[in-house]
Amino acid sequence: VQVYEDANGDGTRSDVGENPIADQAITLRRGGSTISTYITDGSGDLYCFESLEADTYQVQIDPTADYVVVGDNRWAVAMAEGVMIPVSFGLQSAGDAVAAAGTPDGAESPESDAAAESTESGIASNMGLVVLGIAGVLILVAGAGVYLLRRG
Repeated sequence: VQVYEDANGDGTRSDVGENPIADQAITLRRGGSTISTYITDGSGDLYCFESLEADTYQVQIDPTADYVVVGDNRWAVAMAEGVMIPVSFGLQSAGDAVAAAGTPDGAESPESDAAAESTESGIASNMGLVVLGIAGVLILVAGAGVYLLRRG
């Protein structure tokens, strides 16, 4: 997992000006139970939850009060043995997010239109669907395996 400052609010990390953020809580859950919690250190290194069994997990960020999440604060991730799935959370300072929420008289700026277009067309906007598709395939394969084992 990785947490970064999403300065332009586009949901993807740029190497310029979108630095890692420290002191953000990332929680890993499975079946409604908390498995592990990690507090980011701001180093920029990816943190890996290790030794996970093949299953579906929920990765969630609970940002500090001075930040808001850009996009989803929770991801469903279907894990298989030997697979690493990167999950990134972009944050904006709460003051910047409020200022970007609208301009006077509800008029949108050209910059916000461009950011919305790039977010809609990017793969990041479809990542949840990709993860759900992978989870569905894994469930079907597991079900077929159980059926074949019982059949015997």
